[in-house]
Amino acid sequence: MLGLSSQIINFIFKICRIVSLHFQKKISLKRIGVDMRSGYWAEIKSCIIGGPSRVLNVRRLHPVKAQNVLIQACVHLKRMGVAFQCRIVGEGPIRQKIEALISETDLKDSVELMGARYEAEVRRISKCKHN
Repeated sequence: MLGLSSQIINFIFKICRIVSLHFQKKISLKRIGVDMRSGYWAEIKSCIIGGPSRVLNVRRLHPVKAQNVLIQACVHLKRMGVAFQCRIVGEGPIRQKIEALISETDLKDSVELMGARYEAEVRRISKCKHN
């Protein structure tokens, strides 16, 4: 299955279950703004080299983007004892609300708000090793 390890597949299924419970409807993935089929992004391979699973969310911080749902999924992962690192790249009108939610849910060690970044920096962040 795309060369993914069983650890990452289980992690993805857990996230999908948590999000589907929240929305109770079909979920679709829309990649907007970055062509994942060409250039640098097409070369990215699955990379589990021990350590925590990684989540990278790159989008504007806006209510319609549902970062609050991502934070709640992280809360559930933490409760289940899943080791993970979540990075959120972007800026927007709900930054303070997201910061407060991260603080209230005691996720400061697992979830990082990185602010706006240029694509080159996002590429670096997306590489296998957390820098």
